[in-house]
Amino acid sequence: MKTIFTFLLLTGLLIACNDKKNAPDVSAIKADVAVKRFDKDFFSLDTIGIEKSLSKLGTQYPPFYLSFYKI
Repeated sequence: MKTIFTFLLLTGLLIACNDKKNAPDVSAIKADVAVKRFDKDFFSLDTIGIEKSLSKLGTQYPPFYLSFYKI
């Protein structure tokens, strides 16, 4: 029983270890990524005009705004 298990384990390891690359070549795809930081804008709000600042933040980040500022 041990020899069968050892044989199957070694066979599986040898079959699984190959140098074929099945990943597609994506080196020619260009992607423009712009990162906007909600946390920095949220914590740098003008507290003197908080209502105006919060409404501006709500137009810039609608999904995050609703999570942080419950109406």
